[in-house]
Amino acid sequence: MSEDNSVDTDPSALEPTDASIYAKQVAPRQRQKPSTAMWLGLGALVILALAVVFVLPSVVTEYELPLERRVEEVTQSATAVSQVTETAVSPFEEAQRSIQRKQSQDVLAELLELQGQLDLLEVEAWGQEDYEAALSTASIGDEYYRTQEFDLATESYSNGSNALAELIESVPNVLAQLLIDAENALTASDTQTAQDRYSLALVLQPDNEDAQIGLARAQ
Repeated sequence: MSEDNSVDTDPSALEPTDASIYAKQVAPRQRQKPSTAMWLGLGALVILALAVVFVLPSVVTEYELPLERRVEEVTQSATAVSQVTETAVSPFEEAQRSIQRKQSQDVLAELLELQGQLDLLEVEAWGQEDYEAALSTASIGDEYYRTQEFDLATESYSNGSNALAELIESVPNVLAQLLIDAENALTASDTQTAQDRYSLALVLQPDNEDAQIGLARAQ
């Protein structure tokens, strides 16, 4: 029977001195083997470093804090276009534009005066629909005025002003109808309606005797 010359590598089978020597030889080998997590971490750091070096400068150039796209070039372009447009208008054209602007302002002033008169006559109580339609037509002129299309603005203001003037011209007819409605209401013993109609008639014509007498009867 041959003698077994193999070495038992089980640390527990060795003498205490041999076991300690074996542990010292095996431990460095185990520590020297890098883990998968370490390789992944190193890879992530390399990618991050490349991003900082190559990507970040382009982002900083195009954006400004807090990460808003730079608008300097757009602003400069808009300013340049505006300057070119202003210089493209000749003095004669500018003079004509000033005349048209003045005409628009004059027509608008007339419209506002008529509007004030109708407000004093409490137009919303007897002609609200036509009144609002006239103001809506006039408001279109504001849009044209803002874009310096003064001829169109003048036309819109003029149309609105004419509509308001027609309302003022209709006051005598409205007054006559109010007196009729008030008298009918008084005959029907509807004193509240009669008072309302007579009162509104006196707003349209404060010295109207029929309205004064009728209101006294209705009270």
